[in-house]
Amino acid sequence: MLKKVVKSIKIIAPGLFSLAGPFIIAYSWYYYHLTSEQKAENFWQPVATLAIAVFILFFLFKLLFRFLVNKFKWHTFWLTEFTSYLDELFFWGATAFFVLFFKNELWSLVYILTIFAFIFWRLDNILSRHKEDLSWRKVNRAVFLLAGCLFVMLSFFQYTAYHYFIFDSNAKYANIVLFRVFSLTLLWLGSFAFGSLVYFYFKKVKQLFLFFWLVCLWAVFFLNMVNAGVAYEAGLYLSPIIFSHFSRAGLQLYWLPVILGLSVYFILLFLTYLVFRRVLRAHEETTSRHWLFYNFALICAAIFSVFAVNSLRNTPEVLMFRNFYDTYRQVKMDNFLTKNLEEKLEKFGLFYDQNKFAVLDADKQSETKNIGWSLSDGKRPNILIVYLESFSARLTGPYNKQYEEVTPGLNIFAADKNTTIFRKVYNASTPTITALLSSFCSFLPPTGHEEIERDKELKSHHLTCLPAILKKNGYKNISFITAVDKEFSNKNTILESMGINTIWGSKELKKEITEEPKSWGYSDHQLFPFLFEKISEEESPFVMIYETVDTHPPFNLPKDMVYYKDGHNPVLNAFHTTDNAFAIFWQQFKNSSLAENTMVIVIADHAIFPVALEQKYFADLYGKTTFYDELFFGLYLPQNNISKEIEVYGSGMDMAPTILHLLNIEAPKKFEGWSLLGERSKYPNLIGMHEFGLYLNQTPDNKTREESFSTPNDVSCDLPADNEIMSLCELKTYYDWKRDMLLSGRLW
Repeated sequence: MLKKVVKSIKIIAPGLFSLAGPFIIAYSWYYYHLTSEQKAENFWQPVATLAIAVFILFFLFKLLFRFLVNKFKWHTFWLTEFTSYLDELFFWGATAFFVLFFKNELWSLVYILTIFAFIFWRLDNILSRHKEDLSWRKVNRAVFLLAGCLFVMLSFFQYTAYHYFIFDSNAKYANIVLFRVFSLTLLWLGSFAFGSLVYFYFKKVKQLFLFFWLVCLWAVFFLNMVNAGVAYEAGLYLSPIIFSHFSRAGLQLYWLPVILGLSVYFILLFLTYLVFRRVLRAHEETTSRHWLFYNFALICAAIFSVFAVNSLRNTPEVLMFRNFYDTYRQVKMDNFLTKNLEEKLEKFGLFYDQNKFAVLDADKQSETKNIGWSLSDGKRPNILIVYLESFSARLTGPYNKQYEEVTPGLNIFAADKNTTIFRKVYNASTPTITALLSSFCSFLPPTGHEEIERDKELKSHHLTCLPAILKKNGYKNISFITAVDKEFSNKNTILESMGINTIWGSKELKKEITEEPKSWGYSDHQLFPFLFEKISEEESPFVMIYETVDTHPPFNLPKDMVYYKDGHNPVLNAFHTTDNAFAIFWQQFKNSSLAENTMVIVIADHAIFPVALEQKYFADLYGKTTFYDELFFGLYLPQNNISKEIEVYGSGMDMAPTILHLLNIEAPKKFEGWSLLGERSKYPNLIGMHEFGLYLNQTPDNKTREESFSTPNDVSCDLPADNEIMSLCELKTYYDWKRDMLLSGRLW
């Protein structure tokens, strides 16, 4: 009975393998690439379609294999035995697609190498049954040794480049590194296979092409080593602009990293040479007949990787080639601002030196004047920054009497004798992630929602930012609390590159908060108590940053909503809810010793989006607002001796220099903003910049103000620019120029 079962399994196993393989490939592929909404709508239909297509292709491959065996009269082993194992080998190859469920590149690499080793072992075992098994196994082992060596070494370079490159269009894919390595490995194997064919059919130069292939590999390894260093220093891939970086900026070379890099490079050279010799020996000990099948298979796979796999087109090697090719063809020309536009930008407090590689290294007045504020003991104060999500000043009591009852907590905060309220401060960018860039790094980012929040292209940066400056001036631990997953919008990598040590996202908060999340992540009523607990435990001086969430659209998510009056207005309900959570926190804070040594900044990250101000709820505002508006901005200082109210036109990017001014720390020249307590009053004109819209708020005659707004794609440049004030067309020119500067690493 048992023998019959075993026999039955052996009969049906190939069929099961050939069915399971396509399903694994199709399911893994669509699970990885489809969004949650797409999966919910129609997931199984595309899976079934792809699985059937893969099954048909594999079936045709088997027919072709049988045809070739008969055509060239290969050994009967390939028909009688090997073909029966094709389904099994295909199945194990398909299991490699399970890597698409991995979220970590390192574990993905370990898994792939494990599958790779298993397939080699199984194939080697199958080939041992051939009468000429020694020759076939030599070829098999040589090919797998070369493939494994290439895969591991290319993984090192690809991961390093990916990790340090700041602007990656495929950063949203967790396994993009692995896909790139796979494509490049096939390409190198294909070119090696071509050299192998030359080896057997051109006797006089039989080794020349293979050694030429090895030299090319070493050259690309060297370029990758250089590219890794450039990516680490500048956040971008190797390009002709980097030579300007050397000549104009005097890029520093440190002996230790250079020696380390060269040591790694020569180790790789030595290892690849040893592998190459082993493969060359296999060529000498076997015949062309044994290599023919492998060579044509590798060449076909290489052609497939070039024309069918998108990952190859996003590798650093291809992008480096494009950089140099475009420069040679003059596709990318240096972009310059006209003298007239430079002068207009200076009226906004924006200074650039286009003769320097780092254009932000411009001569401008430094703000070192001591404003006379400090703690009574002369020590550095703790710093707490509370970012209020989408909190336009016009919907709060301290700025608009009409909404006093909406924000009683902020009213109390503003009325405190030690609180200063800043008026006329607008957001410089939107949404949250670019708003954080503008306020922490005092920088107008020429990037936006599509690139960062949806496509997750911008991963990090090399800007000079407030957290890093504070760390150099006595603040050891700088923490950030967000209600949602910290990886959303690449927030974790972007914040880490600012100098923030600890980031609390939903996964980290789950370990600390026993309740289930009650909003778009954890609600403000859940997180303000957590915030108070953490700052009570922190060693002084600390920096703690919290970003609220309940006023993030949609406005009906919080399960612990505190309704405003009849609860019919969802926006005011959300504002009232966040305000209530803050009011409870503020009372705890004021009753604690923290109130004696902690600076508290409460500021909106950006204005509320215009679409939220619906006509039925805000008839007076409907259609009259843009993505840029006055922000709530309050500052609490122990022993505050500055003005109760400061009315200076400024933007979110003035927050960082204002804090440094208070701490008597000189703001770097690379900051584009100015202290609201100092030089900002000299520059009353404001720019807002983002893919959602370009915004100008300027005063042509120092009396009246003019506001203009347009999306970048809708800007008209038909009319000549006014000589007195900046036009939206000129702002679009500045936006494009600055984007070029970002992508060429000239902003740091």
